[in-house]
Amino acid sequence: MKKHFLVILTISLIIFGCEKRDTNEKEVPVLDIANAKSLIVLESYNKSTSSSGPLYKITLDGSFEEVKFINPNDSDIDEGKTEVSVKSILNVNSDFLILTGSFSVWDSMGNKQSYNTLLVRKSDGAIFDFGGDDNDIDCTSLLGDKPFQLDNFGNFYYSNHSGMVFKVDISNPEAIVKSEYLPTGQKADCFGIESQGNCIYKYGESSGITHSNATSNLRVKKTDGGIFEVNISGRDNKEFWIGNNGKIYFTTYTWSNGYKPLINSLNIDNGNVSIDTVWTSSSSDEDDAVGSFFRTQYQGSYLLRTNKSVVFIDTYFNRIKSFELFESSNTVRLIDLPPIEQGAIIVNSDLYYYIATGTDLYKVSFSDHSYSKLLNTGEYEVYAMTVSSDDVIQLSALRFSDGKKVFCQIDEKGNLTTIDEEQDKKGIVMERLD
Repeated sequence: MKKHFLVILTISLIIFGCEKRDTNEKEVPVLDIANAKSLIVLESYNKSTSSSGPLYKITLDGSFEEVKFINPNDSDIDEGKTEVSVKSILNVNSDFLILTGSFSVWDSMGNKQSYNTLLVRKSDGAIFDFGGDDNDIDCTSLLGDKPFQLDNFGNFYYSNHSGMVFKVDISNPEAIVKSEYLPTGQKADCFGIESQGNCIYKYGESSGITHSNATSNLRVKKTDGGIFEVNISGRDNKEFWIGNNGKIYFTTYTWSNGYKPLINSLNIDNGNVSIDTVWTSSSSDEDDAVGSFFRTQYQGSYLLRTNKSVVFIDTYFNRIKSFELFESSNTVRLIDLPPIEQGAIIVNSDLYYYIATGTDLYKVSFSDHSYSKLLNTGEYEVYAMTVSSDDVIQLSALRFSDGKKVFCQIDEKGNLTTIDEEQDKKGIVMERLD
């Protein structure tokens, strides 16, 4: 009997102890994004902090709602005890996104939690502290690239404002692992990660063979730790990109042969690097298109990737043609498009890409680059835009008929509906989640 009493007492103590630990366990609120199709950062209500603003969502049923912190059980939290002010939205992968800005909320233990950068799980809005300040991630990138790069192993890479490149493992979001990826002292003006994790980076410009100021100094940091200087004897480097096939490509040129460009690729196998020339021009128009194109964070050509090619859309010269490089055949197709202004907004689905330039919005087919207008000239000026894989566009725009800032949706058939016109505020960032 005494033995049975001791067993019951022991079990009771274990259960009581577990309940006590559960009661005292800290619960952190979540962001209510589980039903969001798109996230939007509105221009700030306070003009002195215009680089960040409140976060809104367009829900699955088309509602326009502010994103707030809520308890994990979906109950509301006193808004006076929370802050959600967002600078940037980085759509990392199908599971996570990153928000930078200023965030604060009280946990279930009554402690104030403040963050500058959050890793957010899309499925339930759970938040994880990414660490660093709100300037840790350089959210600018070459036109068409994201501020972060992915490898085939689930890692992602980003640079800070000092040009340091970091590798991040988020397989356990409770314990995010960051490591500096380039050797000590190496800084990147811009970088790209190919599928295996080898990193090409631009570390400056020099006069080079051509004695110009546009010669890119390029290196590759290999996964085995070694550094490879990218150069072809007698030629200068110009632009680089990561192909849809995960390989590194770069262009070279010389003045002595009439500025004829070459497209080259890097092959990296067990730390051994070789360079192949994969394309040479066959016409002066190809020379002009491929030889003149360039990309910076704000100027030049915009990169799009299809399942078989890369497309470069010129937004600078308006005298050269845009072009497409087919990676299997290593051939170039020139593209005729209407004039596209610097600062144009370009997004794409699987079958089409969309260009908002001035007060025009074009839908362009990837198959043959034929295009049509979705809006009449002079009706709207688009501020920000997203598109789903099935060609439903959501956009923030100025409506000329009444001067209101509105959020609209255009379905796959071209029908426009207004989602919200009450805010009368500009969307400075829009990101599609589905």
